[in-house]
Amino acid sequence: MGRLNVIAVAITLVAGAACAAAFVSPSITLERLRIERLSGRDANVAVTLSIENPNDREVALDAVEMNLELADMKIGTASLAAPVVLASHARTSATFRAAASPDALAAAIAASLDRGQVDYAVAGIAQVDGGMVPFAQRGRKKLSDLLDGRP
Repeated sequence: MGRLNVIAVAITLVAGAACAAAFVSPSITLERLRIERLSGRDANVAVTLSIENPNDREVALDAVEMNLELADMKIGTASLAAPVVLASHARTSATFRAAASPDALAAAIAASLDRGQVDYAVAGIAQVDGGMVPFAQRGRKKLSDLLDGRP
């Protein structure tokens, strides 16, 4: 009977290791940036991320912390307000409100007016099922898109 217990424990460990090895980190990309508010006292930028879960099971997105830069200037930070469940083999959009520095945001817009485009960088870390998933993306958006919210 002792030998059967050892075999059962070994099978359980191998099966558990196979499940853990099969986990694939979700991909996180920027979907949209939009200035929601800019006043002398405060500013908010909506940052929409596309999160794709390639796994055969749903996973929990427990936390997200990210930084936003526009025109090479740190604009603000955003975090996940509440955990999100990501369905298996599905893409989920999540919008974050980045509390931004009004002065930095105004300076980034002013620096981008002559080109009509603004360089952006979004970088952060997501906690998914207890593991950390870093993400970063740089690119360029039309300034008009940033101001009126078109994707």
